[in-house]
Amino acid sequence: MITSIFEGKMLDSSTANLSTSISADRIESTKDIFDIASYHPNRSVPLYRGQDVDEPLLPRFARLAKRLDLPNPEKTEKELLDSFKAYSLPFLSFSQPLSDWEWMALARHHGLPTRLLDWTSNAFFALWFAVYSDNSECNENRVLFVLEVSSSDLRQPEKGKSIFALSRTYVFQPPHISRNISAQSAWFTAHKYIQERNKFIPLEKNKNFAGKIVKYIISKKAVPNIRAELKYLGINQFSLFPDLDHLAKHLEEDLSARILGYLPPTHSPSISR
Repeated sequence: MITSIFEGKMLDSSTANLSTSISADRIESTKDIFDIASYHPNRSVPLYRGQDVDEPLLPRFARLAKRLDLPNPEKTEKELLDSFKAYSLPFLSFSQPLSDWEWMALARHHGLPTRLLDWTSNAFFALWFAVYSDNSECNENRVLFVLEVSSSDLRQPEKGKSIFALSRTYVFQPPHISRNISAQSAWFTAHKYIQERNKFIPLEKNKNFAGKIVKYIISKKAVPNIRAELKYLGINQFSLFPDLDHLAKHLEEDLSARILGYLPPTHSPSISR
């Protein structure tokens, strides 16, 4: 069980030292999630993010831009989004997005690298993303982040307000313009690009979120048991990715679980977060 969730973890953002904005406790089973999800300091909105590797809280495009050493990341990001808009129209099953905020949310949930970092309002869903993959490179612990969001962190997408011209990094809840967004109770942090430094700032180093982030460690040995517990709770790849491809994968995995016991997945989620 978690023994030290409340010991000096949530600091006032005006006085918190950035180096202490993240703490680390351990999650050993899904039972620990009830304790985590029930704690909301100052009536803040808790959001959750699971990762199968302990990496900085950077959106996927920021990681891609660094890996490719892009000379003008923001220009490239806009070009990627424009291409997604142009080619995706025949495949839209919901109404067409009305702004770049909505387009980017849709693109992110279909795997396009953007400045958006995925979060969810459901702690169990975040836990699934942390433990599901059987990444051969993931030989160490998994992690679950909790972000306590205050009203000053929230931004409602507005017509005419460009997501590429943010004054700071914000949190926003997208409209339910795709099944994945709806099924995953999705939220995002929309990260500001610092042009003069040619980089995005990891959320844990952003002064606006100091003292608002808690990190929980999921030990490698606990992962198989947590996977099985989530399966029994009905949290699986089909419930989070409600399409025919993931239904087929889920049915195969469920058959194996009933015959052989729950094993590590043979299919990783098709969307990198």
